[in-house]
Parts: sequence; structure tokens; C-alpha cells
Amino acid sequence: MTNTENLWPDIIMEEEIRSPKIILKEQANFLGEITKNILAGEVDTSSFNNTIFNSFSIVAPLLNNYKYKLFEIRHTMVLYPCSIEFEGITIKILNEKDLVDVLKSIFNNDTTKKVIQSLIAQSKEV
Repeated sequence: MTNTENLWPDIIMEEEIRSPKIILKEQANFLGEITKNILAGEVDTSSFNNTIFNSFSIVAPLLNNYKYKLFEIRHTMVLYPCSIEFEGITIKILNEKDLVDVLKSIFNNDTTKKVIQSLIAQSKEV
């Protein structure tokens, strides 16, 4: 009888990589916190032809759950590189740090701020 040898590399569990979806869900929670739940972030995930799509939307519960799709992240089963489509522009993301930097830029974009301010104002009218 022969001994069975483990052929898997040691690196499988060494480095923990946060998926784009996890990062988006964290940011969705922060949006609810900073707006006192007047708005919520929502992450919808779908897949097609080996591509995973994570859409990030801003939701206004008091406006019949009005949903504004802010951007979409696309990747294969390999998480990075991935790409973000925001305002008709596709941005290539090489790693988690790039993703965080681009998300910060998107969240601080004038259009994003105007959408958030408008949704909060309209939600307060209800």
C-alpha cells in the first residue's frame, strides 16, 4: 500500500482576499449608518458566462424602495483583476487596494453626492 501525498500548495489558505462583494456589503452597511437608515445600500449579484456581476444600488425605503444603480463590478471566479462600470466608464481594478481607492472616489463623486442628497431630501418629504 502506498502513502497518499497531499499535492495542494500551501498558499491556498495563507492569504485572505476580500471579495468585491464583501467590500460592497460593508459599504452598503456604512451608507445606512451615516444616513440614519434613510437610505440603504444594496448589493445584487448575478452571473452569466463565467462572469459574476455585483451591482451596488442606493435604495430609498421611504420612496417605495426607489433604487438607484450606482455602479457594477464584474469579475470571473478569479476576483482580481476586475472592472467597475460607473457613469458609462469602465475602470480596471488590479487588486483589493485599487478597488478600495476607486470606491472611495465613486462615493465622493459629485454625482453620487447629489443623488444621495436628493434621495434624502425627498425621503424627508414623505
